[in-house]
Amino acid sequence: MKDRAFIILILLSLSISVLASDLKPEGYAAYLNDGESNFLLGVGFSFAKKNYTHSLRFAGFGETVKNSDKGQWPDRYLLVYNLDGFHFYPGLGFVKNNFDLFRLSDAGNLNGTYGGMYNVYAALLTVTAQLKLMKVPEGFSRKAFELTSENALATTDPFLSLYDMREGISAYGTLRYKSKPNAIYEGGYFGNFTGNSLNNLWLKWLIPDFAYGSAAFGAGIEMGEMGFVPPGLYFLADYSVPLNNLLSLSLSMCYGSLRKDQNWVFDAHSSSRLSLLLDTDTSQLTLVSGWESLTNQGWSGENQTGYGDFKWKIEYLRKDSWPFKIFASKDTKKDFSLGLSYKF
Repeated sequence: MKDRAFIILILLSLSISVLASDLKPEGYAAYLNDGESNFLLGVGFSFAKKNYTHSLRFAGFGETVKNSDKGQWPDRYLLVYNLDGFHFYPGLGFVKNNFDLFRLSDAGNLNGTYGGMYNVYAALLTVTAQLKLMKVPEGFSRKAFELTSENALATTDPFLSLYDMREGISAYGTLRYKSKPNAIYEGGYFGNFTGNSLNNLWLKWLIPDFAYGSAAFGAGIEMGEMGFVPPGLYFLADYSVPLNNLLSLSLSMCYGSLRKDQNWVFDAHSSSRLSLLLDTDTSQLTLVSGWESLTNQGWSGENQTGYGDFKWKIEYLRKDSWPFKIFASKDTKKDFSLGLSYKF
């Protein structure tokens, strides 16, 4: 009953504006291999009104299971409501905000679980700020969510490693101040409030004009138990450069950490990220990769020796009269996905 009320409430709230808006149907298909092959199929629609775009998407994925006498059905379902807004203030700046509310369930659990993400970014005069709040339930599938919700997971955040989404409640926030044309200062925090798995603070000095591109240098401290670097003090560096009029390259790396147990201990560890972007008037091609060096724990908290997994994602976006998106990604040796989304 609660599930039906939840769906009906969203549909009714959206239907009021649909009559005065352009309704755009959407379709999704993906192959998700996380050790066991399965497929995702989904449908949705979106429409814009004033400063906001509303989207409602539904997808079924996972191995098929027999559901009573109704035949074979996917064993997992995802329903996502997305609200995307943009507000421009002449002479002051702009504010972008994105909100996602989702319900995750399986064929044998009609109650399911709920989660959500809220992301707001503001650029006003000499100050820019971002706040991202995330509530992720147990059994959450980032790849299924990423396909059915385009804007909630920003690929430009250096601290948000590929496909790493921790259970519980997390917060990511940055504040930047531009004191002069070639000097910007940033303070940030990224933490998970469930089990102290992540508790990260950092300070950076950004230089917009540096060696044919832009750069940032800084330091941070990790106080959690399963951070992107071991607990302690670490250093970070970012560099972005346009290779030509269409192609740009971005690099970022965290290196450390230095901590004091009985004595001072330096744990040599690096977590790096590379992004390559090809952008034209009609299409956009993005390559994002991430890798970490020798560590006691992997990105998911598992004990490991040797080197971490090399992770990558390739995404092609068509922006003209054929608005479709194709992506391929790899997490581990057994984790690979290939997906397609299209807006009619």
